[in-house]
Amino acid sequence: WTASDFAAGYQSMMADPSCTDFQGLGAAIASFQSFLEEELGIVVETRGLHKLIPESHPRAKWIAPSATSRALGWLSADETGDPRLREIAVLMLRMAHAAAFRISELRWLRLRNVSFPKNGGLDIEVTPIEGVNPLKTEAAQRRIFIQDVELRDLMFKWVTKRGDEGAPLSAYLFGEPDADDKVYRPHAVHTVLIESLRRATGDGEITFH
Repeated sequence: WTASDFAAGYQSMMADPSCTDFQGLGAAIASFQSFLEEELGIVVETRGLHKLIPESHPRAKWIAPSATSRALGWLSADETGDPRLREIAVLMLRMAHAAAFRISELRWLRLRNVSFPKNGGLDIEVTPIEGVNPLKTEAAQRRIFIQDVELRDLMFKWVTKRGDEGAPLSAYLFGEPDADDKVYRPHAVHTVLIESLRRATGDGEITFH
């Protein structure tokens, strides 16, 4: 399901004449949406959908750089499972450590959103994708410059790899190797990120929004 599908479903439920407790239903929808954001990284803008659906507020937690380093070390050293998934997870975690990204913003990046300035660093453009990644506010559409030599090198190798796979600039950055319109195992990647951070921090409630 896309964010638009969930939004339409919420509105349909709030318009159901058989419902006898719309305030309770609105609270239940908000609780379910918080779960979607915290566990699956699915962001749905609930503001304005219905006056009885409160806006969800995911809990924010600070993660020590040492914990991030542990998680990255484990992911990089792991030689089991899906190597493409691990490579994507490492890039996403490094990006989120370097700048403030939501999981949905990273997931739906396209190759054209990434550039490599001649003076170094990494330039990321976060843009909305209608029906998939609408962004929470207008300010969420932005350019982010990351001055991280190691991340730049890893990203350059990844973008080169995507080019070798025949992916055009309109393809997803973290896409399927043979399908330009599909993101590669998005929920599996998200699960690996969450599990790595929980193991590295010892906090079972840590999530990746």
